[in-house]
Amino acid sequence: MRDDLDRIGGEHDRRFAAGAGAGGLSAQLRSIFEQAVAAVDPAEAVDRELLPLAAAGHPLGRRCGVLAVGKGSLAMWRAARAQLEPRRVWCAPHALVVSHVDTGEVPLSDGPDVLAGVIHRVAEHPVPGSGGVAAAAALERAVGEWRCTGWLVLLSGGASALLPSPCPGITLADKQRTTELLLGSGASIEELNTVRRHLSKLKGGGLARLLSPAPVLVLAVSDVVSGGLSALASGPLTADTTTFADALAIVRDRLGGRVPEAVLRLLEDGARGELEENPGPGDPVFDRVEHRVVADNRLAVAAAAARCEELGYRPVVAPHPLCGEASDAARLVARAMQRAAERVVDAAEASRRSGVALVFGGETTVTVRGDGLGGRNQELALAVALELEREPPRRPPDRPWALLAAGTDGRDGPTAAAGAVVDGDSLRKMRSAGVDPAVALARNDSHRAHAAAGALFVTGATGTNVADLTVALLPAPAG
Repeated sequence: MRDDLDRIGGEHDRRFAAGAGAGGLSAQLRSIFEQAVAAVDPAEAVDRELLPLAAAGHPLGRRCGVLAVGKGSLAMWRAARAQLEPRRVWCAPHALVVSHVDTGEVPLSDGPDVLAGVIHRVAEHPVPGSGGVAAAAALERAVGEWRCTGWLVLLSGGASALLPSPCPGITLADKQRTTELLLGSGASIEELNTVRRHLSKLKGGGLARLLSPAPVLVLAVSDVVSGGLSALASGPLTADTTTFADALAIVRDRLGGRVPEAVLRLLEDGARGELEENPGPGDPVFDRVEHRVVADNRLAVAAAAARCEELGYRPVVAPHPLCGEASDAARLVARAMQRAAERVVDAAEASRRSGVALVFGGETTVTVRGDGLGGRNQELALAVALELEREPPRRPPDRPWALLAAGTDGRDGPTAAAGAVVDGDSLRKMRSAGVDPAVALARNDSHRAHAAAGALFVTGATGTNVADLTVALLPAPAG
């Protein structure tokens, strides 16, 4: 990051003279977010990948079964059907679509494009529910009853929670409680998925085992920012490089073993070698499985950076994703903004008139210690504002700054907001409304604080999910 910031400057470039031009910083941040989300539209991503395959003759045979699971499943399925149906490589009822209850999309059963025989199930997220259990059971029945020559699997973020199939000996309630505890412990998505892979029949390569030996093409809209494809949807079609012992260690380290007794017993039995491990690297069930990532966080970040440039900023993309505790990530973001602000001033003194936009991808976590309401992006935005208040950037007093932290799926934690937009006046507004921002942060009550300042960033469900986006705008001084 420092090297990237140190390179900002150079000869004056008229392309960047607009600075903080059209519509104010908040409007600019919304347009940046919208362009990033548009770049990872699930339907367009599937179209780009399937069109050349369909034109050349689909590799999955004449009776291709389709399984679409995740927050982008409806859009991905509709795009795939448009490619498959005219070429007669898909035949109803060989499609099952599992979507999230809060997608905001028209269900297949109610929409104008209803197609007889398509099985559509809605399920819960992020904590698995009865709808997901029913969807998983429908999938297992479909695979057993359909006689398909190959399978097209359309995966998108959220698929792990949407398709729970508890291992024998544990219940849905056991999985729900374990998921809730891990989500509140600050566990990373990789840690959460390691545990979930060992509590489910379909995760950790379980679906690949179920579909084998038929050929499988997986098109993925990935919300994974590190850890590879095995972390996407807890790896239903990838080799599991983790073990029961790994999952047990996470439960003990993060929760002190405070999980339902049946879960602890299952993990302990597996760690002792009394249960079969998930299929690992080299297992023949993966011989005919091909994965293609059609949209991910990097693509969204690149689109955000491009929009920043269109608005007149010099975009600087962070070389590594934001991860770990949101409060720790906030300190990193604040330091980067301070250095960038100094560069903006120095550049202005040398008659270089471009502002700077810092663009971060990633996904942070929050260890819940208070009783408030919020999400990782709202917490990050609030923590950045507090950090910059303690150590303000070296900037002319009349120059603004603004920061957006938001989830690309349009939802941040258990709230209706995607995240928050903060600026140099946000903390004053919170205090004027009777909210102490530092206390709110300590109580994990960022949602209330941002609501008091009018800083909540609300988009509604976007129909995609490629983790989070954080953008800081630092316009150049005028004159």
